Amino acid sequence: MNRSHLSHLLLAALLLAPAAVFAQEPEAAPSDSSTRSDFWHDVAGQSGFQLALRLGGAFPAGSADKQTGDLSAQLGSQFALNLDLGGKANKYVFIGAFFGAGFGGVGDGLTGCTGCSVKTLRVGPEVLVSILPDLRINPWVGVGIGFEYSPIDVAPFSLTQAPYGPEFAHIMFGADYRLNSYFGVGPFFDVSIAEFTTITQSSGGTSLTHEIPQKALHEWVQVGVRFVLFP
Repeated sequence: MNRSHLSHLLLAALLLAPAAVFAQEPEAAPSDSSTRSDFWHDVAGQSGFQLALRLGGAFPAGSADKQTGDLSAQLGSQFALNLDLGGKANKYVFIGAFFGAGFGGVGDGLTGCTGCSVKTLRVGPEVLVSILPDLRINPWVGVGIGFEYSPIDVAPFSLTQAPYGPEFAHIMFGADYRLNSYFGVGPFFDVSIAEFTTITQSSGGTSLTHEIPQKALHEWVQVGVRFVLFP
């Protein structure tokens, strides 16, 4: 091979090398859509212990009984605090109990009752079902039953009237925004259907308990924010 042939080969190699480099396919960068998809799916559902705190407002509806009429005339709106304690049998089903407390004033029918206050306590079992447990936003629905106790403290007369009775149903729904596997937060809506069956009146160290003769259904509507541990 003479020098002329060698120089021609070197020239051809130099011309073809850049073309070979540019002919290689670049590595595909992850698309924005796949990144967004991973974000909404990267918190897997889980089972085991779960604790939630629900904070919000509670608003009375229905009747205290057929004789006294509207519950809102006796009990005003309340600041409500509810604790959901239990465990998830699987990533869909939570089984546990709720413990609730509400704090507020008297209703429109007792406007002259200066210094009067109302507390509402409730407790009972509940079941919550997660609809999309493997997504970052997980809608849920729930049902429960319970017991309600709502003492009215009539401070000017050192008198307490405490009606109580069963809660036939709690109907709940909401959605948890799962920040990670340990913590979530989101809105909730809760409607309870209950009936006062008995009332205890206490004054001056004595008390009298009797059955409410003309019972009626009433409701509490709660709206607020739920904070959940191990969503």
